[in-house]
Amino acid sequence: MLKLQKDPRAEIIGLPLELIIIAVVVMISLPLIYSYFNIYVKRQVESDLNRELDDLIQTIREVDNAEDGNRRSFSLDFEDHPFSRLSYIELGGEEKHMRGTLRYKFRHEQEVIKSLEGIEVSAQRDGEFVEASIPLDGTSIFLERCPSMDFIRITWGDQYP
Repeated sequence: MLKLQKDPRAEIIGLPLELIIIAVVVMISLPLIYSYFNIYVKRQVESDLNRELDDLIQTIREVDNAEDGNRRSFSLDFEDHPFSRLSYIELGGEEKHMRGTLRYKFRHEQEVIKSLEGIEVSAQRDGEFVEASIPLDGTSIFLERCPSMDFIRITWGDQYP
Protein backbone atom coordinates (compact mmCIF):
# COMPACT_ATOMS: atom_id res chain seq x y z
CA MET A 1 0.00 0.00 0.00
CA LEU A 2 1.30 3.38 -0.90
CA LYS A 3 1.62 6.04 1.74
CA LEU A 4 0.78 9.53 0.78
CA GLN A 5 3.38 12.01 1.78
CA LYS A 6 2.31 15.44 2.86
CA ASP A 7 4.12 18.46 1.73
CA PRO A 8 5.12 20.36 4.95
CA ARG A 9 4.67 23.64 3.10
CA ALA A 10 1.00 22.88 2.49
CA GLU A 11 0.11 23.27 6.19
CA ILE A 12 1.26 26.86 6.26
CA ILE A 13 -1.32 27.85 3.68
CA GLY A 14 -4.22 27.34 6.13
CA LEU A 15 -2.46 28.96 9.10
CA PRO A 16 -3.29 32.62 8.30
CA LEU A 17 -6.97 31.70 7.87
CA GLU A 18 -6.99 29.99 11.29
CA LEU A 19 -5.32 33.02 12.89
CA ILE A 20 -7.88 35.35 11.33
CA ILE A 21 -10.72 33.19 12.65
CA ILE A 22 -9.19 33.13 16.15
CA ALA A 23 -8.68 36.92 16.06
CA VAL A 24 -12.31 37.48 15.04
CA VAL A 25 -13.58 35.22 17.84
CA VAL A 26 -11.40 37.05 20.38
CA MET A 27 -12.54 40.47 19.12
CA ILE A 28 -16.19 39.44 19.44
CA SER A 29 -15.81 37.89 22.89
CA LEU A 30 -13.69 40.58 24.60
CA PRO A 31 -16.48 43.18 24.84
CA LEU A 32 -18.80 40.54 26.26
CA ILE A 33 -16.25 39.54 28.88
CA TYR A 34 -15.56 43.19 29.76
CA SER A 35 -19.28 43.93 30.05
CA TYR A 36 -19.86 40.96 32.34
CA PHE A 37 -16.87 41.93 34.51
CA ASN A 38 -18.11 45.53 34.72
CA ILE A 39 -21.60 44.41 35.83
CA TYR A 40 -20.11 42.05 38.43
CA VAL A 41 -17.81 44.73 39.86
CA LYS A 42 -20.63 47.30 39.99
CA ARG A 43 -22.84 44.90 41.93
CA GLN A 44 -19.99 44.08 44.31
CA VAL A 45 -19.29 47.78 44.99
CA GLU A 46 -23.01 48.48 45.48
CA SER A 47 -23.26 45.53 47.86
CA ASP A 48 -20.28 46.79 49.89
CA LEU A 49 -21.69 50.33 49.91
CA ASN A 50 -25.17 49.22 50.97
CA ARG A 51 -23.67 47.19 53.83
CA GLU A 52 -21.70 50.25 55.01
CA LEU A 53 -24.69 52.57 54.64
CA ASP A 54 -26.91 50.16 56.59
CA ASP A 55 -24.31 50.27 59.39
CA LEU A 56 -24.37 54.09 59.24
CA ILE A 57 -28.18 54.16 59.40
CA GLN A 58 -28.10 51.74 62.35
CA THR A 59 -25.59 54.02 64.12
CA ILE A 60 -27.86 57.01 63.45
CA ARG A 61 -30.81 55.11 64.97
CA GLU A 62 -28.75 54.22 68.05
CA VAL A 63 -27.76 57.86 68.55
CA ASP A 64 -31.38 58.95 68.02
CA ASN A 65 -32.65 56.50 70.64
CA ALA A 66 -30.02 57.55 73.19
CA GLU A 67 -30.03 60.47 75.58
CA ASP A 68 -29.17 64.03 74.58
CA GLY A 69 -25.46 64.54 74.18
CA ASN A 70 -24.75 60.96 73.11
CA ARG A 71 -21.94 60.84 70.53
CA ARG A 72 -20.74 58.17 68.13
CA SER A 73 -18.07 58.20 65.45
CA PHE A 74 -18.31 56.59 62.04
CA SER A 75 -16.06 56.39 58.99
CA LEU A 76 -16.31 55.12 55.43
CA ASP A 77 -13.30 54.23 53.32
CA PHE A 78 -14.34 53.92 49.70
CA GLU A 79 -11.75 56.21 48.17
CA ASP A 80 -9.20 53.39 47.85
CA HIS A 81 -11.72 50.81 46.66
CA PRO A 82 -10.14 49.68 43.37
CA PHE A 83 -13.35 49.84 41.33
CA SER A 84 -15.28 52.51 43.18
CA ARG A 85 -17.08 55.03 41.00
CA LEU A 86 -18.76 56.61 43.98
CA SER A 87 -19.15 60.37 43.57
CA TYR A 88 -20.56 61.36 46.96
CA ILE A 89 -22.57 60.41 50.03
CA GLU A 90 -24.61 63.14 51.74
CA LEU A 91 -26.73 63.24 54.86
CA GLY A 92 -29.42 65.78 55.67
CA GLY A 93 -29.82 69.11 53.99
CA GLU A 94 -30.96 72.69 54.25
CA GLU A 95 -34.64 72.01 53.73
CA LYS A 96 -36.65 70.17 56.37
CA HIS A 97 -37.78 67.39 54.01
CA MET A 98 -34.12 66.66 53.13
CA ARG A 99 -32.94 66.31 56.74
CA GLY A 100 -34.33 62.79 56.96
CA THR A 101 -32.47 61.46 53.91
CA LEU A 102 -29.22 59.85 52.95
CA ARG A 103 -28.17 60.36 49.33
CA TYR A 104 -25.41 58.86 47.24
CA LYS A 105 -24.43 58.82 43.60
CA PHE A 106 -22.19 56.78 41.35
CA ARG A 107 -20.54 58.59 38.44
CA HIS A 108 -22.74 58.74 35.33
CA GLU A 109 -25.80 57.43 37.21
CA GLN A 110 -28.80 58.90 39.01
CA GLU A 111 -28.74 59.87 42.67
CA VAL A 112 -30.11 57.26 45.09
CA ILE A 113 -32.09 58.53 48.09
CA LYS A 114 -32.64 56.47 51.25
CA SER A 115 -35.03 57.53 53.98
CA LEU A 116 -33.87 57.70 57.59
CA GLU A 117 -37.46 57.00 58.68
CA GLY A 118 -38.21 60.30 60.34
CA ILE A 119 -34.81 60.88 61.96
CA GLU A 120 -33.47 64.33 61.14
CA VAL A 121 -29.75 64.55 60.51
CA SER A 122 -27.82 67.60 59.44
CA ALA A 123 -24.64 69.55 59.76
CA GLN A 124 -24.69 73.19 60.80
CA ARG A 125 -22.65 76.03 59.42
CA ASP A 126 -23.05 79.44 61.03
CA GLY A 127 -26.26 78.25 62.70
CA GLU A 128 -27.81 77.17 59.38
CA PHE A 129 -28.63 73.61 58.40
CA VAL A 130 -26.51 72.27 55.54
CA GLU A 131 -26.04 68.87 53.97
CA ALA A 132 -23.16 66.83 55.31
CA SER A 133 -20.88 65.28 52.73
CA ILE A 134 -19.47 62.07 54.16
CA PRO A 135 -15.72 61.79 53.49
CA LEU A 136 -14.91 58.68 51.45
CA ASP A 137 -11.28 58.57 52.57
CA GLY A 138 -11.83 57.06 56.03
CA THR A 139 -12.06 60.40 57.91
CA SER A 140 -14.29 59.98 60.94
CA ILE A 141 -17.55 61.83 61.26
CA PHE A 142 -19.21 62.31 64.62
CA LEU A 143 -22.93 61.93 65.20
CA GLU A 144 -24.32 63.75 68.23
CA ARG A 145 -27.82 63.90 69.64
CA CYS A 146 -28.32 67.62 70.19
CA PRO A 147 -29.67 68.64 73.57
CA SER A 148 -33.12 70.26 73.38
CA MET A 149 -33.15 69.95 69.57
CA ASP A 150 -34.81 67.16 67.69
CA PHE A 151 -32.05 66.30 65.23
CA ILE A 152 -28.65 64.62 65.06
CA ARG A 153 -25.76 66.94 64.37
CA ILE A 154 -22.86 65.80 62.20
CA THR A 155 -19.36 67.09 62.73
CA TRP A 156 -15.96 66.09 61.34
CA GLY A 157 -12.73 65.36 63.17
CA ASP A 158 -11.49 68.96 63.10
CA GLN A 159 -14.89 70.29 64.23
CA TYR A 160 -15.43 67.86 67.08
CA PRO A 161 -16.48 69.78 70.18
